[in-house]
Amino acid sequence: IDPITLHWKLERRTDSGNKIKSDIRLYTLPDIKCMLENLNFKIDRVFGSFSGKPYAINSKRLIILAQKKG
Repeated sequence: IDPITLHWKLERRTDSGNKIKSDIRLYTLPDIKCMLENLNFKIDRVFGSFSGKPYAINSKRLIILAQKKG
C-alpha cells in the first residue's frame, strides 16, 4: 500500500495462468464523510464490525449508516 496515495496494487495469476492486476483505492473515514456531505448525506452512525462494535483505526471494517438530508 502506498502510504501517500492509499493505492493498493495487486497482481496475481489465476489457476489457468491469466494475469490479473488490481489497483484498489483505500478511503479513510474523513474521505468518505466529505464525499457523503458533498452528496447531501448525513452520517448517523459508524461501526467497525457487523456486530456493531465501535469503529477504530485498526478495525477490519468501516460500516457507515447515513441518510439523505432533507
